[in-house]
This record gives sequence, structure tokens and C-alpha cells, in this order.
Amino acid sequence: QNTMSDIQLTKEHIESLKQAFEKADTDKNGVLSRDELAHLIKADPFFGDFSERMIQRIVDKSFTKADINGDGSISFEEFVKAQHLHRSE
Repeated sequence: QNTMSDIQLTKEHIESLKQAFEKADTDKNGVLSRDELAHLIKADPFFGDFSERMIQRIVDKSFTKADINGDGSISFEEFVKAQHLHRSE
């Protein structure tokens, strides 16, 4: 299991991910819920024409990959790891 220090990202990319994470974390509890992730996805113009059902599928798939500890939310570390895995697929 990789730690954040094992993932090779630029400071700029990590800062960009942090800004996206903080913007999506609307209740400011330090983790993303399914609803917060759905809002983040809906805000992306790429997903603009997707149905609610498709968005829910994306959220479900994202949680399957990103919620590493299975606590029902995505921490910033899990978010970064998921972005890294997605980019390397």
C-alpha cells in the first residue's frame, strides 16, 4: 500500500488537488462524502450531459477504488492516491 510520499506528483499538482478537494468538502470535515463527490463530478463540464444515474455509477466506482480504508468517505490522501491511479491506468 503506497503512502503519499510514495506517489510522485509535483507540488503544483498536489496543490491543485487540494484546492479541488477543499472546494468539494462543503461541510469542511476533511473527507468527501458520496454527495460531495457527486457535486464535484456534476460541476465538471465534461460530465454536464450525464444523467443522475450515470453520475451515481461514477460515484460508486470512485468509492470502490478510492475509499481504501472502507470508512464510507474519501480522505485527501485517498483522493490523491485515486487521482494518481487514474492517471496511470
